[in-house]
Formats: sequence, structure tokens, C-alpha cells
Amino acid sequence: MPFTCKFQLNNGAISENDKVVFINFVDSSFDKYQTGFVKIATVYFNNSEAFIYSTCKCFPSSKGNLKSGDLINTETIIGYFSADGEEIPYNKPYAEIKVEKHIQPAGNSGLASLLVFWFRKVFHLEKILS
Repeated sequence: MPFTCKFQLNNGAISENDKVVFINFVDSSFDKYQTGFVKIATVYFNNSEAFIYSTCKCFPSSKGNLKSGDLINTETIIGYFSADGEEIPYNKPYAEIKVEKHIQPAGNSGLASLLVFWFRKVFHLEKILS
């Protein structure tokens, strides 16, 4: 029987000194069963771009009420998921953060892609820090 749970950075996923700023949801991860860790959101984690991942086999069913620039703490509801009881990570984080390097898409527009990437990064940081 599936249970409905909240994606949160709970049970030690972050400390009170960490700064997590929401950027956007990874829409393609919702509304279908996921058999492993899946990216559910893009964030800035202590000023580095990162992803929030699910930590179990689950069906990410809906998103929380986050807007770009919102701060995330251990109580913030990032979204909701359904999972069988044996899949739920009891006493462990229901979501975790992983910092990953940005990979530029292949193609002839390398300089253009690089400029767009840095513009987006600066724009988000200015928005967050102001």
C-alpha cells in the first residue's frame, strides 16, 4: 500500500548554517514512477549550483509552493511523493543535495552557450543576494 510523504531536507540532509535557495523544479521528474534517485529541483547550495534528489523509489506526485529565490530549510515542503512502506527512508533524509558541475551542451555555439550560462548564474545570484 503506498504512503504519501513530503520531500524535505530533513533528518540531517542540511545543517542550520547551510544556505539553500530554490531555483526551479525539474518538471520531467514528476508524475511518473522513479526507480532510483531522481533530480526534483535545482538550487543554490552555499552559493554553488546543485540539485535536490529523491532518496528512494517513489512516484513524485506534486510540487511544493516554492518560487525562485525562496530559502529552503529542514521544514520546507519541496514536494510530495508516494512510495511503498519498505521504500520509505525512515529516519533518513527524504531528499538530499548534490553539487554537480554544469555540463555545456555539445554543438557549434560553445561561446554563446557559455555566455548564456554565466548570464543566468549572475542574474540568479544578484536576485538572491539583493
